[in-house]
Amino acid sequence: KFQDISPLTMKQLIKVINMSYAEKMGTNNQSISVLMQSLPSFIYDFYLNKYGLLSVAERKLKEILLATTLYRSKYPKVELYSRFLGISEIKYSADDLAFLFSFAQLLLPRITYFTCKKRENIAFEILQHSKAEDIIETADKLFAGKIDQLTKKKIKEALLSIASSYKSS
Repeated sequence: KFQDISPLTMKQLIKVINMSYAEKMGTNNQSISVLMQSLPSFIYDFYLNKYGLLSVAERKLKEILLATTLYRSKYPKVELYSRFLGISEIKYSADDLAFLFSFAQLLLPRITYFTCKKRENIAFEILQHSKAEDIIETADKLFAGKIDQLTKKKIKEALLSIASSYKSS
């Protein structure tokens, strides 16, 4: 199935990841059906519409999948993307992606996370521009004030752990 397919370079993959999120995030505001569509399905439709030929679109998708598999253990951004693609041990749904976009928009309404060249990912942007307390407060609002103090403490510890892992990579 993947014979004669070369993976994208890391730089090319980052562009694809940024484009995927930007396109999906942009269309989420326009269509509920796109909002509910999984990222793999959305990307498939995007490339099919872009190239118009099934064979070309599928080749591009294979290049993306190969590169994602190759780089995911080395780069947190690619690991996150692989989870949304459903090719990681931990899989995230379309609901998870919609939640992440909503959460990011609430925290960073003026920052365009996906279109800037040197963005590592939403989580890094949130951590870079927000205090842990602001993130927890926003999450608490999203869950209608139902997050208990112990969970808030665990979230803060996790955020600090994530922040330190991004600083070291």
